[in-house]
Amino acid sequence: MNTNPNGQRGMTLIGWLIVLALIGFFTLCILRIGPGYLEYYKVVQVLKSLQAERGVADMNVMDIRRILSKRFDVNDIRTITPRQVRLQKNGPGWVVSVDYDFRTPLIANLSVVAHFERSLALPAR
Repeated sequence: MNTNPNGQRGMTLIGWLIVLALIGFFTLCILRIGPGYLEYYKVVQVLKSLQAERGVADMNVMDIRRILSKRFDVNDIRTITPRQVRLQKNGPGWVVSVDYDFRTPLIANLSVVAHFERSLALPAR
């Protein structure tokens, strides 16, 4: 009979199943939450492109929302609408703010909520 003085080495089938279940759970979380972060990145890019727009300080609220609407459509942003973007006059320029929640179902009736907020100043040129 061959005995190993250090005992058996390696994982059992139950150990492998637990590791695979954990990997599967975290992969599911990333696949569900990832699109929300990608969309937030697109929203920030739209706001930065608005910041680079010439003559935006002279525009009224409706003109800025029209520009935002077109850029949200091009970038396929569905979580937030241009009406939810807050615009405040700040001296000669504007301050543009977004504050929204991304909600997605995870498993059965369990959902994940991510809160995003960002503000950018649109200076007069």
